[in-house]
Amino acid sequence: MFSTALLTIILFLPFIPITIYVVGCLLPTFHVLTRTVTLRAPRSRVWNLITNIRNYPAWRTRVKVATVMEQDTSHSSSTLSPLSGSATTGNPFPTVFCERTLHNELTYRFIDRVENRRVVRVVNEHDPGNSRMAFSGTWTFDLLPYGTPATPEHELQLQDLWHSAHEDEEECVLQLTERGVVRRPIARFFGFFIFGYHRTVDRFLKDIKEEVERERDDREAEKERKGKAAPARVQAEPVVVPEDEKVTVKPVEIIEAVAVKEELEEITTRLLLEEVEKAEAEAEAEAELKSEAETQTEGVGQGLMEGSEYADMEWDTVSEIYDRKA
Repeated sequence: MFSTALLTIILFLPFIPITIYVVGCLLPTFHVLTRTVTLRAPRSRVWNLITNIRNYPAWRTRVKVATVMEQDTSHSSSTLSPLSGSATTGNPFPTVFCERTLHNELTYRFIDRVENRRVVRVVNEHDPGNSRMAFSGTWTFDLLPYGTPATPEHELQLQDLWHSAHEDEEECVLQLTERGVVRRPIARFFGFFIFGYHRTVDRFLKDIKEEVERERDDREAEKERKGKAAPARVQAEPVVVPEDEKVTVKPVEIIEAVAVKEELEEITTRLLLEEVEKAEAEAEAEAELKSEAETQTEGVGQGLMEGSEYADMEWDTVSEIYDRKA
């Protein structure tokens, strides 16, 4: 039984690549997919992340080296965007750059740019290295107002969503549309059934969202740190007096001020001594009055005692006469 199954696999094994190739040939070479992500950042910041090619290795996980090969920095004129019908504020010639990953190296160029609105990049098919790649096509980045759902390009043009958002909005929607051409049938088979055409697009949107969130967290942490350090810094800062408000004190004025201070201290001391002497005199007078009152009280008491003894003696005499008559 096992040998029969093994023999069947060996017989049909050569037909597997042929089957994959035939199915790939039946698949369309051209595909279109659209993905959106909401970013908590203004459109100007997202635009800088997309167009700052040299900074790609800092936040894109698969890109190891990004090199700008051709760039016009004159800004002497502007070009008319064939897609949006508005003038682009940028270079009159496309910017060509190269992205290198662990597995391949591709050259791209910008074919349409509307600042803070839209940018389109295409695989540079004129590069000899790109001719060996199975994929070619374009990526269209649309920066739209917050809350905008995934919208086809013709709908974007009809609704004019690029210009309906304000520049100072703190959130925006990045819509990335891939129009790809896969030349090789086997690559089409694996891209359609195994890996998915959207894998690279999803990775890019994931990377840019993580970078925006990281920058936002860094700004909030820095703001919180400055808020905590502000009170201490205000207490430590000395008061700066303007030159025109500074008072210049002469030596004569200093001597007069010292003399006035000494005179005030002397007057204060004299007044305190007078108050002390007055208080002592009042205390002595009160003591004398109290002593005289006590003396008078003792005299009255003694007189009363003597009168009592005299009355007792007379009463004894009367009692004695009465006894004799009896």
